Formats: sequence, structure tokens, C-alpha cells
Amino acid sequence: MSETEDCPDGRKRIVARIHAAETLTGIGEALSLIQVRLGFSYYKIFVSQPEPGASFREQLLLNNFPDEFFTRLEQTGVRVPTPEELFHSGESRTFVWTRDFVERAYQEPERCRVLELLDDYQLHLGVYFSLHAVEGPNRIVAFYGNREPLSASELDDFSLLSFQLLHRVYTLEKRGGGWPAGVSALDIQCLTLAASGLDSSAIAQKMGFSARTVNYLVSSVCSKLGVDTLEHAVTEALRRGFIS
Repeated sequence: MSETEDCPDGRKRIVARIHAAETLTGIGEALSLIQVRLGFSYYKIFVSQPEPGASFREQLLLNNFPDEFFTRLEQTGVRVPTPEELFHSGESRTFVWTRDFVERAYQEPERCRVLELLDDYQLHLGVYFSLHAVEGPNRIVAFYGNREPLSASELDDFSLLSFQLLHRVYTLEKRGGGWPAGVSALDIQCLTLAASGLDSSAIAQKMGFSARTVNYLVSSVCSKLGVDTLEHAVTEALRRGFIS
């Protein structure tokens, strides 16, 4: 039996999950399967067209990094290269990132701060894949963690699965008129809990956050969806297929 058939998180299962995804929640589930298969700890999908002046966090469509990571990254004061800057016309669809890249990109004291952050989160390797869209901007996904460089077969696996995933995202964007910029997995979790009937207090307890943090999260997601209340945010998220 082949690896993809034998492994619970094998390629066939992941591809099936990708094709079945109808919302960002489904895309996030597929991302988690790819992450586990390749031995990474974190993932990001970048929005296709970030708003001018958007923070690094707001440039992400989906991610599973803790909020503290972005707070500490902002505190370093460094400018994070955009994913487009890692790719150049005519080059490979993939980009492999290592600590050496950081050591070359920054000077002290910023370099020391960034390396400390990467060590704390065990971010010693990152791989990016860019889907060169026929129309519109490229779409980019990345995975990060602490593992050895990908072998040739693993890189092929990563490229195939990333292509399938980003193509699905592109299809859903076309169907629904696009995702709002910066909607995160945390936003989706909040909206899903609200859709199940929980109020802000119950959502805070369920997510393990303070009421103040959840109020900020609700305000943020309402702004992203162009509505005024959490109830309206849930209605809009259901209408546009972000939750089900």
C-alpha cells in the first residue's frame, strides 16, 4: 500500500479535504493536514490584495500563529518582506526560508530581536508556494517550523498540495466575490461560536480570553465585514460562505 493510502494524513485524504472545502474553516482544516504531513508547526495564507498600509497581521487571510507572536514581531521594529518580494518573475514557484536569510537581512540590534523571537517559536525553516494567477495577483501560502530541509520528494508533495489548496481558495474567492482582507482563523472561530448562539461573554469563556479581548475581536471582525454588530457579522459571514 502506498504512503498516501496508508497514512491517515496522506495526500489523497488532504486533496479530498481541499476539494470539499466551501469556507475558510474548511481551508483551515486542509492547511492543518498539510502542516502535520510535512512536519511543520504553523501556516499562513496571505491575502491576495492587502489594503494599503496594512500591518503584517492584516496581510494574512488565515494563520494559526498566536497573537503574542505578532505583538512581539511588531515590537522588534523590523520591516517584514512581503511574500511577493521573495519571488521574482521567471523563478520557481517555491521559496525556502532559513535563519540565514534573517541573519543577512537585518542589522543589530534588530537581528538579535528577530532571531530570539524565531528561537522562542522554533521557527528555523519556512517554505512558500506562489500560485501565479492568470488574472489578478498571485496567491501565496507558507509553512514554518523546526525541521530539516525538505527532500526533493517532500518539496514535490508540498508544491502539489499547495497548488491544489490555493486553486481552491481562488475558486471560492471568485464564487463569493473575495474574502475580506485580514480575516483570521481567530475571527472565524469567534464568528462560528456566535453563530451557535453564544454571546460575547460565553465566547470569551469558550476561547479562554478576557471579555475585553473578545470585545476588541468582535469590533475588529465587524469592521472587516463592514457591519456594526456581531449579529450582523454572523449574517454576513454566513451569506458569503466564511462559516457554515
